[in-house]
Amino acid sequence: MNVIQIDFWQLVMMTGALIGALFAAAWALITIIVKQFTDQLDQRFKGQEDLRTEREAALDKRFKALEHAIKSEGDGWRTVERELLELKAALPIQYLRREDAIRQEVVIHSKLDALAAKIDALRVGG
Repeated sequence: MNVIQIDFWQLVMMTGALIGALFAAAWALITIIVKQFTDQLDQRFKGQEDLRTEREAALDKRFKALEHAIKSEGDGWRTVERELLELKAALPIQYLRREDAIRQEVVIHSKLDALAAKIDALRVGG
């Protein structure tokens, strides 16, 4: 049987080298895992940034459409206001007020009553 003899310092050095190699392997493994994790985070953040940009573009488009609708609605209200002012200006010219109509009717009735009285006077006298 062959027995391998190793000095204490050789055993310490080999153990140290083995522990160092294990630490180096663990460090390399941790570095790889952290690198993959950060790459996944970068991809996720990039995807979220792209989605945010798309949402922002969609919202800008909707806001511009709303601004256009509000502006056209404002133009429509200006048109309605102008037509209402024209109607207010035309009403006194085209229509007769109630008090004026009553006054005219009273005048016509009084003239008819006077005419009826003259006709009755002619009939009685003639």
